Amino acid sequence: MRVNREELLKVLESVVPGLSNREVLEQSTCFAFRGGRVFTFNDEVACTRSTELDIEGAVKAEKLRSVLSQLPDDDVDIVVESDDKGTRLKIKCQGKRSCGMPIEKTVALPIDEVETPNDADWRELPDEFGDAVRIVHSCASRDQSQFDLTCVHMTGSFMEACDRFQMARYQIESGIDGDVLVRAASLKSVADLGMVEICESDHWLHFRNRSGLIVSCRRFINDSYHDLSPYLQGSGDKIVLPGGLEEIIKRAEIFSVDNVDGNTVLVDLNNGWISLKGEGPLGWYMERKQVEYNGDHLRFRVGPKMLVELSKKSNDCLLGERRLMVDGGVYQYATVTEITNGE
Repeated sequence: MRVNREELLKVLESVVPGLSNREVLEQSTCFAFRGGRVFTFNDEVACTRSTELDIEGAVKAEKLRSVLSQLPDDDVDIVVESDDKGTRLKIKCQGKRSCGMPIEKTVALPIDEVETPNDADWRELPDEFGDAVRIVHSCASRDQSQFDLTCVHMTGSFMEACDRFQMARYQIESGIDGDVLVRAASLKSVADLGMVEICESDHWLHFRNRSGLIVSCRRFINDSYHDLSPYLQGSGDKIVLPGGLEEIIKRAEIFSVDNVDGNTVLVDLNNGWISLKGEGPLGWYMERKQVEYNGDHLRFRVGPKMLVELSKKSNDCLLGERRLMVDGGVYQYATVTEITNGE
């Protein structure tokens, strides 16, 4: 079957969030093709999208992506061939180029565990949904011993997350009827995919974009999430974080993104200077910048995405008792602070 290489690669890249780095489920590291669609599923996230590649079977995702990204051809012929040595996915190119890789003829990936959304149940998502996910998910914890803190808490009117040190709530009409938890790592995958619709089923939240890509995230009934309202409100002295921190934050996040305790940067405000430090198991980066600040030496941790948001808008912050609070209108944020005389 002849297909456009770049279009096929674009489809495959869109379902990558459903892949696993290791085989947590049978074929969870594979692209599974069936019925004119491609599927991925890692037990927490499932992705599916229609494809013109009309084959059936499962092929290792990493190898297929790598080959398609390196080939110079605009169009390629892809067929499934079998002989006494096994079954292969063969890619035929112009000239002397060709490629073959094993394909499992039977789709064993348990994609049927994911409920199929009913067409009538899809509801429109607000335009700011992606922004809400980007801000909130970064405040969730990575500590697997505290399940609820690794999740985003979603209701029909807001979503929120907390890691015991920082928290954020975003007011948004998400369209869901219940009060559920979704793993922050799962929800993160839909933030930049242009999702325009949402649908609920018994065990999953489904999201769909204009290309027809469906991403399904496992949902859990909320019975233990803490009330964050008292910590997101309050009064205190006003301080203004400076703008123009985006490039510094990007450099600091190179290392902080690998931190098992959470992706945060350490911020120090002291006597006319702001210092940002991103630290992880593979190293650290620190940079200082002059600011108009003459208060106590203040230290706090904040998620890079939130700090970028504050820096862009130069939001006023309230410094309360051991808390730095921000009211961004549609969102509220708070983080634990400490006043120190140390360096």
